Amino acid sequence: MGQIMVDYFGRLFKSDQGEMHEVIECITPKVSSEDNAKLLRPLSSEEVRLAVFQMHPDKSPGPDGMGPGFFQHFWNIIGGEVTNFCRHFLETNSLPAKANDTYIVLIPKKATPETMKDLRPITLCNVLYKIAAKVCANRFKILLDDLISSAQSAFMPGRLITDNIMLAYEIHHFLKRKTQGKEGVAALKVDMSKAYDLVEWYFLEAVLLKMGFVRRWVDILLETVRSVKYHILHDQQQLGPIVPERGLRQGDPLSPYLFLIVAEGLSALIDKRMWQNTLHGVSVARGAPPVSHLLFADDCFLFLRANTYEAAKMRLVLDMYSSASGQMINYDKSTVCFSSNVQQHVRNEVVNILEVPEGNTTGKCLGLPSLVGWRKKEILGFLKDRILTKVRSWNSKFLSRAGREVLLKNVIQAMPSYAMMVFLLPMGLCKEIETLMNEYWWTGSVGNGKGVRWRSWNGLAVPKAMGGMGFRRLREMNMALLGKQAWRLIKNPNSLVTRVYKARYYPSGSYFEAKKGSNPSFIWRGLLEVQNIIKDGCRRCVGTGIETVIGKDPWLPDDEVPYVQTVFHDNVYNSKVASLLNDIGTSWDIDCVKDIFDERDVNMILKIPISVRKPPDQWVWHWDPKGDFSVKSCYKRLTFCANDDRPWASIWNLHVPPKVKSFCWQLASACLPTRDALAARRVNCSLLCHMCRDEESSGAAVRWRKPSNGRVKLNTDASIDEANNVMGFGWVMRDDDGRFLASKNESMNGVFTIKEAEAMCMREALSWLKDTGLGRVDVETDSQLLLNAIKGPSFYSAFGLLVSDIKELTSMIHDVEFSFVKRSANRAAHVVAREAFSVSGCDEWFDTPPLFLVDILVDDSMN
Repeated sequence: MGQIMVDYFGRLFKSDQGEMHEVIECITPKVSSEDNAKLLRPLSSEEVRLAVFQMHPDKSPGPDGMGPGFFQHFWNIIGGEVTNFCRHFLETNSLPAKANDTYIVLIPKKATPETMKDLRPITLCNVLYKIAAKVCANRFKILLDDLISSAQSAFMPGRLITDNIMLAYEIHHFLKRKTQGKEGVAALKVDMSKAYDLVEWYFLEAVLLKMGFVRRWVDILLETVRSVKYHILHDQQQLGPIVPERGLRQGDPLSPYLFLIVAEGLSALIDKRMWQNTLHGVSVARGAPPVSHLLFADDCFLFLRANTYEAAKMRLVLDMYSSASGQMINYDKSTVCFSSNVQQHVRNEVVNILEVPEGNTTGKCLGLPSLVGWRKKEILGFLKDRILTKVRSWNSKFLSRAGREVLLKNVIQAMPSYAMMVFLLPMGLCKEIETLMNEYWWTGSVGNGKGVRWRSWNGLAVPKAMGGMGFRRLREMNMALLGKQAWRLIKNPNSLVTRVYKARYYPSGSYFEAKKGSNPSFIWRGLLEVQNIIKDGCRRCVGTGIETVIGKDPWLPDDEVPYVQTVFHDNVYNSKVASLLNDIGTSWDIDCVKDIFDERDVNMILKIPISVRKPPDQWVWHWDPKGDFSVKSCYKRLTFCANDDRPWASIWNLHVPPKVKSFCWQLASACLPTRDALAARRVNCSLLCHMCRDEESSGAAVRWRKPSNGRVKLNTDASIDEANNVMGFGWVMRDDDGRFLASKNESMNGVFTIKEAEAMCMREALSWLKDTGLGRVDVETDSQLLLNAIKGPSFYSAFGLLVSDIKELTSMIHDVEFSFVKRSANRAAHVVAREAFSVSGCDEWFDTPPLFLVDILVDDSMN
């Protein structure tokens, strides 16, 4: 048996070099010298630490026997050695002996395997190697958006696989409704066999070089695949080693991105023939971009005109790509389907040329129905059947209610999520699934009609802090997931899926004005259902103001009415917000604003901070602090419920087993099967007790601390006086001995939110600091939210634009470190900010502090 396994993988990984010249010629160089410089920049320890902590701690280890959790837990001890290992790899383009050894574990696909195809190979790499590969992958994937065709949606940062699912569904819908015209359309679904295992390394190398990657970076990537040695784990033995000549590993962090590079050869071949007009793809509507192919990693859909000429061209493309890349196309499992207007004899000719069987548009596409007609509940009922099968398999397991909670939340509720990302499930189907889950939660089984359901699913689907169990309501979750797709149509106007849907359903307007249209697809009906939800949460973030209309767009910072309320002429209504800014576009023209708008709108407008960088206007999601749409924030908005004053959280914070917490919740919720509760549910039982037979601290304040030797410390704070509609900003600078160096304050008319005021203060302080020419500065703030925003990724809102200003100023100052302090350690900056309300102008003191600050500075120096 062991020899059979070794021989199988030896043949599988044996190279079979083919002709690749024409494929390589189609690829366009896109990598710039700046891109290559970024890839080969010196490696920092923080970059390695980030790669380590991006891994799931419980992933299986390889031959080294230590999982990611080990490296994460002992990072303070071994971090330096791991960083040196990664640096050595990037500098020398080589890995130490055995660093890339890999185990292959074979998992049976069925009870009694008969051939090697009945075994699923799982590859286990050394975690130390995976850290180095993860570092390379993090650098590599940043460039892929500009390199990989828009037809590819898998593994791409910023793209979702659902984008291509939506496109494939829309095209299938087009095929069904296309009943007229001389020329029909064919859709070819291609099945790749052993896609990762058959990648030819020489082809991967040629594509990387043609794209423009420098030789050194290509050698680094090739070292990760060429230095592999496989060992098969079978019967408590290691078989091998097997030295491969081709193939990528599933468990390697770089493999998905390398496979995208390989698949780009197919995209390049098709794109060239589209440009030569020998292939034409399919356009679902007038003005829609033609779609020739959609890629889902190793799955792909190809679209062509249903005639013998284009069928022959497409078959030639597939054969050329297969020969060059090593990919083996399984024509027996591939299928082709046609639009309704294609005659049968034409279908037969195309099928004969492609050598694939004919399918239909009513099957499944990537695990979902290709088309959903009038019988939606019947077609999508497979979701309920899968859930019912899974729950029934648990009927015999004696699980506590806490155990059932884990299974329901992590298994059952996740099962329909994939379908809910693109389809709006019928309400009846959602109710049936919720009833099924409710029955299992209370009784531990389904289908026997026994047990009492003490609370409905709506009662359980309330957050734990408000008295529920935190389960999800399927309908609202479905709407939130679809909202994400609608949001992507708004935020990514240049993506392929947006251009197709816009041409089909709202060619002369935006998503917000879109209508159902004639013969819409099932996906579009779902996207229209969430249109009002997206309208409710969308706001315009003013940058330059050039793309925001005064009277039409929701640009005011108001939760309920973000539109201007002032009544004015059409010329003002249709004007741009940019007309309300000063001549250089960096702040509001206060006199102009007061002349045009009423008091309410004036106050709202002056609360909006303006970035000095003049970024473009953009849509932001109002119900999320970061300004970007999140399913969580949308679901929370849809399921808003009143606060419960009872301390429910105290139950779930108890240091007791989960089943005890669940029991305590039942007790507090009056959901225990006591005799009086059972009687109230019309259960025939005695009301007599079977026992007695009767009826039943804060610590000391944190102080300011001196910076380390050779550094200075800058404390900032903002203060708001809502009564007088004014804000004060202040900052204080001291040296490494605690001596006063400088302080400054400013006042500004208007009232921002607290976080925006803190960000504005920080921006002004850093601007002042830049002009002083000082460096090596520790900047302290008592706003944890601002600190997280500065250290985190960029996000979209007025606050986010201010944070971006801060980041840009920071890059202009030598060695700036940010940290959080409690307000008690930030008293000096707070007092300076408050004094801005009473001190005229923007005073500045050096060497000698102002009198109102002396006592605090003396107190701090005694620490």
